[in-house]
Amino acid sequence: MTTNRWVIHNGKFAVNEGGTTWNVVQGYMVVEDDKIVHIGETLPDGDKNCTKVDGKGLFFLPGLINTHGHAAMSLLRGHGDDLALQVWLQEKMWPMEAKMTSEDVYWGTSCRCLKC
Repeated sequence: MTTNRWVIHNGKFAVNEGGTTWNVVQGYMVVEDDKIVHIGETLPDGDKNCTKVDGKGLFFLPGLINTHGHAAMSLLRGHGDDLALQVWLQEKMWPMEAKMTSEDVYWGTSCRCLKC
């Protein structure tokens, strides 16, 4: 099986060092198939002959992934939406959420996924 390996050079890359620590690295990003396998100031020796894309003047950020959602709440869309936030939460949303079953969550999430 062959792999597709290529390099972005001259780019600036946002790199997460863990937690809330981010650094900007100027240099190279090596991609193999659909995975980033290297970001650094130097190019690994084995990648000197790879296809190269010039990233000069570009800033590369990781893709954003929504890790917090309220998909199941799609069943409650429009319920008290004309109220102030705290009133809406305390008087409308939290009492309704407390009554929801696991089946309600399943169907609310399924409904939301169909609307994407």
